[in-house]
Amino acid sequence: MPDCLIDDIVVNDTSMLLLPGADKNLITASSTGALLWSKQIIEHLDVFRPDTLASWYDYFSSGDPKHFFALMQTLTLGTD
Repeated sequence: MPDCLIDDIVVNDTSMLLLPGADKNLITASSTGALLWSKQIIEHLDVFRPDTLASWYDYFSSGDPKHFFALMQTLTLGTD
């Protein structure tokens, strides 16, 4: 259990719950924030380059095929 009072808990503009002393490793989201929550975890784990993550988020948040093609353009084929 976190060592804080209810008054110390902050919900920021992205619906993330920020607990004091959580050392920036606690990422939570509301039940409707799964996509943003996933984006922030992927970003925290440094899974994608920033341009790939932005295209990934744009595609899944809009469903617009142009973002899918932009996402594919950010991926390397690994043929060095």
